[in-house]
Amino acid sequence: MTDLINHLQSLDFKNHACIVSNMNQQKEIIAYFNKKDIWIETFNTPFHERLTVKEQLKFYMKWYGATYNIDDVLQSLKLHEYSNVKVKKLEYDEYVLLKIALAYVQDNKFIIFKGLLHNLKVETVDIILNALPQFDTEHKVLHILSYLDHALLLSNEVYQVKKSQLKRLEVYEDRELLNERTEISKKSEQSAQVSTNNDELDSMKNECIPENISREIHSNLSRSNVFRITVKTEDKTLFINPEDINYIEGAEGKVNIHFNGESFKGDYTLNELEEKLKVYGFYRCHRSYIINLQKVTEMITWSKNSYSIKIDGLENTFIPLSRNKVKEIQGYFNSHSVQFTEN
Repeated sequence: MTDLINHLQSLDFKNHACIVSNMNQQKEIIAYFNKKDIWIETFNTPFHERLTVKEQLKFYMKWYGATYNIDDVLQSLKLHEYSNVKVKKLEYDEYVLLKIALAYVQDNKFIIFKGLLHNLKVETVDIILNALPQFDTEHKVLHILSYLDHALLLSNEVYQVKKSQLKRLEVYEDRELLNERTEISKKSEQSAQVSTNNDELDSMKNECIPENISREIHSNLSRSNVFRITVKTEDKTLFINPEDINYIEGAEGKVNIHFNGESFKGDYTLNELEEKLKVYGFYRCHRSYIINLQKVTEMITWSKNSYSIKIDGLENTFIPLSRNKVKEIQGYFNSHSVQFTEN
C-alpha cells in the first residue's frame, strides 16, 4: 500500500474538496476509489445516443428511484432548452452538464468528478459553479483535478499530492471575504445605510479610480532594466524574459513559471518574484498567483461572487482574483481596453 493510499484512507471533508495531482497519481486515486461504493464520473463514457436529453435523464431517474422534479433538475443546469435534443447532437459542454445531472439524481451519496472544468466554456463553468451547492445537502463531492486554478474555483478545501502525500493548501479567500464584509458593516453603521453585495459591486465599478495607479505601471514599464528569470530543466538552464511569462503559480515555497504553453519550476518564492517583477507590469492577484498584466484579456465575475482572470491564449485557465484586489486591478486598466464580464 502506497503513502498516497494511506492518505486517501484518512481523508475526511465536509461537502466539497479538491485533489490536485498529475495523471499517474489520478489513476492511482481513481483505482483506489473504484473498489468502494462511490459514484465516479470521468466524463468519457457515452449515453444512449438515440434518446433525447429529457428521456435520458428520465430513464436514469426511474432506474435509481429518484423523486426530484425533472424539469427543476434540467433548469438548474440550463439544460431545459436541450430537453428534446438527442444526446448524440450535444456539444461537449452540454454533455458534461448532463453527466452532472445524472450524478445528482443517482442514489450514491459520495461522488467523484475527474477533470470537471477541463475544456469548458466560461458560461458552462459558471452554470456548474451555481449548480454544485445543490449537492451539499445530500452528497459529498470530491474533485480530482490537474490544475490548481480549477480547484480554487470549486472549493476552499484543496489538497495537492506532493511526494505521494496529500497536503492541504491554506486558502484565505473566505477570510478576505469576512474581513471585507466586516469593514463594510462598520461603514454601514457609521452612515446608517445598508447596501447589498450587488450594490457594493456596482459602486466598485462606477467609483473613480485614482489615475496614479495607471501612471505607475506605465512608469515602471518604461524602464530598461535587463533581467532574466533562471530556471533549470534536466539538461539545460533557461533564461526567461519576463515579457514572455503569462503567470506564476506558488508551489510549496517555490514557483511554477508558465510561458509559451509550458511550465517550469523556479527556485524562487512568490514574494521574491513579486518584488522583482513589479517593474515589468506583474501583479500579485492572489496569495498563490502573480500575473503579467500585459497578458490579461478579461476579468470574470462569477455568479457566486468570486472572480477570475483570463490570460491571452489560455482559454481553459481561470486564475483566481482575490476580492480585495478587484478595485486595485481595475485601476491598472483604467485607460486600457480590458473586458470585465459578469456571468
